[in-house]
Amino acid sequence: MSFNISFYKTVFPFSLGILIFLFSCKTIKTAAPTESYEKVIIPPEVSEIVLPFELKVKDLEAKVNKEINGLIFEDKDYDEDNLLVKVWKFENIKIDVDGPYILYTVPVKVWLKAGYGFNKFGITFNESGETDFALKLKFKTLFALDPFWNFSPKTNAVEHQWIKEPDLKFIGLDIPLTFIADKIVKGQLNKLAVLIDELAKKNLDVRKYVLSAWEELHKPIAVSSDPEVWVRIAPKDLFLTPVEGRGGVIRTAIGMKASVETFLGSKPQYYLSVLPNKREEKKYDGKFKLLVNAEVPFDKATELARKRLVGQVYEFKDGKKRIKIENVDLYGSEMRLVVKVDISGSLNGTIYLSGLPDLDLANNVISVKSLDFDIDTRNKLLKSADWLSHQLFVKKIQPYFTYSFEKDLAESKKEIQKFLTHNKVHPDLEINGEIQDVLPKDVYLTEQSLKAVMLFTGVINADIQGLDF
Repeated sequence: MSFNISFYKTVFPFSLGILIFLFSCKTIKTAAPTESYEKVIIPPEVSEIVLPFELKVKDLEAKVNKEINGLIFEDKDYDEDNLLVKVWKFENIKIDVDGPYILYTVPVKVWLKAGYGFNKFGITFNESGETDFALKLKFKTLFALDPFWNFSPKTNAVEHQWIKEPDLKFIGLDIPLTFIADKIVKGQLNKLAVLIDELAKKNLDVRKYVLSAWEELHKPIAVSSDPEVWVRIAPKDLFLTPVEGRGGVIRTAIGMKASVETFLGSKPQYYLSVLPNKREEKKYDGKFKLLVNAEVPFDKATELARKRLVGQVYEFKDGKKRIKIENVDLYGSEMRLVVKVDISGSLNGTIYLSGLPDLDLANNVISVKSLDFDIDTRNKLLKSADWLSHQLFVKKIQPYFTYSFEKDLAESKKEIQKFLTHNKVHPDLEINGEIQDVLPKDVYLTEQSLKAVMLFTGVINADIQGLDF
């Protein structure tokens, strides 16, 4: 039997190499971490929404002068004081403001008739007579609301000034009628003050507008149509800042504490809460706080990871060990992101790593912190391939699990700022505001995605306009 030495010298080393390679390639069988997702409930933040209320004095003047004309007061009864009195508006009423007070100057014409047997102010006579005169009556009204948001002014008489003095003397007596008229007018001023309060309550229905604004703010507001995004405000507390009058304008602000939420998809339901009683608040910041979601779907994250990693070959122990990444999958296990990696080469099989998703607003990315081998994978690597169990492999692949949400964030900021800029949510209600900061709130996993929650903060005001008070 002949033996080919040259064939032996050629084939044997090659075959030996294959055998050594085959026996050196190991297969690892690992248990997959259980796929599960915690139900995360992030309560909405509480915001302050402020509705400045401005009333120009000239508008109030015009309204009052339109409503008050002709005869404004009449006393037809002789019984109490033997007097008959009629009061007409003589000229336009003038209004000014001073802090929480409204100052009225009411020019009036007065007709007065004294009956038989008049005995008042130390003067007695048994004749009757009548006269007319004109004067300016001055009142001061404290602008106030009761606990139920009803206008509850408190008017007091200040003084009166003569425009036209009485010019009639009673028959048979030389009576200083101006002196009598002074006393009579002072006696009637409190009645006129009550009348002014009644007219003010009738013509300035504050509760109606507070209630209207309260109801409107409950209704979800469309922020975007493609995709459909809604903002829902749930008002809670309600307060009023002190009324202040300066420079011809009466100013106050109605503020509310409310939770503000965003919703994707169809219009969310809302529940109208009862208008709370009024309370006073001297200080407020007018800050809104809005939670905004940014999502990276698992299919998108997986696709990106595969593009970055599949086909990559990594060497260990100075090139003596090599593995190639064949496939990558991602899913969640409670709060951790699981990375399933199929490998071939010096080690065949599937290994599992996991880490905590992290929100990085400095770079607008969701990354994976503390990425490491799953416990079962690590234990089996220590037994069969300890050269892979060290952190070198983890450090090499960890940077590839970073996902940008910059585009989504920019779009969200754009849409929300648009919503906050001269937005007439109602014919009489315009919202204005500004996003001032974006802060990280939370990041977690759902069955479909990695979800980042950001806190948008800023200022928001709702201006009441065009009130037909």
